[in-house]
Amino acid sequence: MTDLDRASSDPKDTLWHELTQVEAGMLGITGSGQHMQPMAHHVDAKAGCLWFLTTSDTDLAKALHPDSVAHFVIISGAQDFYACMSGPIAQRQDKAVLDALWQTSAADHFVDGKDDPALMLIALDLESAAIWAQPQGGSHHAWHVPAATDDSPDKRGVRKHITFD
Repeated sequence: MTDLDRASSDPKDTLWHELTQVEAGMLGITGSGQHMQPMAHHVDAKAGCLWFLTTSDTDLAKALHPDSVAHFVIISGAQDFYACMSGPIAQRQDKAVLDALWQTSAADHFVDGKDDPALMLIALDLESAAIWAQPQGGSHHAWHVPAATDDSPDKRGVRKHITFD
């Protein structure tokens, strides 16, 4: 269950925590005309970004251009936390990050290994996010979560906007 007091007082920390609790979300590139697609993410809270692995032959990879912006959406397993994040997304070459991600099960998804020339490491640098946390699971009342007007959560839940530096 999402800690509503923490979601109200420290929404950014709550978001980072919840991102580590789910395996995947839906990623989409703004203006690409494509539907969002399921992608496993890797959290780098210190850098303020999410990392993704794909290959250059995917629709997502082909839609990337120098000024691409993406949205990434998650829903907790208990359906008591929802988040939509956005920011610039781009391919990045970072051997240290790739090595770290590879150790966390990525090898199972890429038959030709991490030296495959088609393998792409993509970073979504978070600029903003919106979170919704509610006391009970179930999306049937997520739209009733009010905007927080103070530091205490409403009995129906918490909705906060986050900006990243």
